[in-house]
Amino acid sequence: MTDEAARCFGEYLRDLRTQRKLSVRGLAARAGIDSGTVTRLEQGGIHAPSPGTLKQLASALDVPLADLFTMAEYVTADDLPDLTPYLHTKFSHLPVETRAAMAQYCYEQTSLYENRQSQKGGTYEPNRE
Repeated sequence: MTDEAARCFGEYLRDLRTQRKLSVRGLAARAGIDSGTVTRLEQGGIHAPSPGTLKQLASALDVPLADLFTMAEYVTADDLPDLTPYLHTKFSHLPVETRAAMAQYCYEQTSLYENRQSQKGGTYEPNRE
């Protein structure tokens, strides 16, 4: 993981923890890991958290393990499915029209963002805001 990715992962982990009103020690105890590990992760000091640690954190935070693997860059954008089949699978209980509208909205927002970036003279970098 790059320094930037480690920092983003740390912010994500901290957000999850604070949303659940857990202290660093509380999360560590719930996950069965050292509180120093949680602190280092949140500060972006660990660039390759072990899959076991991620599994324990996912369980303690009640989030899908895939989310933590993705944020820790064990899964890259190229590994992820295209949006349409993802929405079809994830939201199969919704009508086809609703899923299509969700996909269309996401594609439109992406296009707007990319256009704004190019007008600013910047380049579009999919992993940066």
